[in-house]
Amino acid sequence: MSETVAAEKNESTEKTEVATDSVHAAASAAESAQEGTSTTAIPAEEKQVLVIIYGLMGAGFFLGVTFIAAVIMAYIKRGDVENEITKDHLRFQIRTFWFSLLWTAIGAALSVVVVGYFVLLAAFFWTLYRVIKGFMRLSSGKPAY
Repeated sequence: MSETVAAEKNESTEKTEVATDSVHAAASAAESAQEGTSTTAIPAEEKQVLVIIYGLMGAGFFLGVTFIAAVIMAYIKRGDVENEITKDHLRFQIRTFWFSLLWTAIGAALSVVVVGYFVLLAAFFWTLYRVIKGFMRLSSGKPAY
């Protein structure tokens, strides 16, 4: 009789441990979701491509043609990737290019009036911010947004 009670007690303890482990796993997943992090890591090859694109975008502040090369590369790689974080970074890079081009064009058109120079300056700093922010979030394995 005491063996049966001991076996039931042991079984009850195992069930409690399994339940506790699943509660901890759920809490960990919830924390990751709140922090905006993903449990899937970026594959090394995809991360290398993203670093190259961010590098080309950064070099674009000195050599404008590399900024264009970066967006072309982002468009080419966009269809080849499976990882959601990588897709997010590519979308971020493409949008950074197009919005910086838009605001640069608006600033250039308005440069006849003094306000255009302020628009150009704002476009420069906004683009710089986006490139740095994207690279830092990539380095920590987080989505760009």
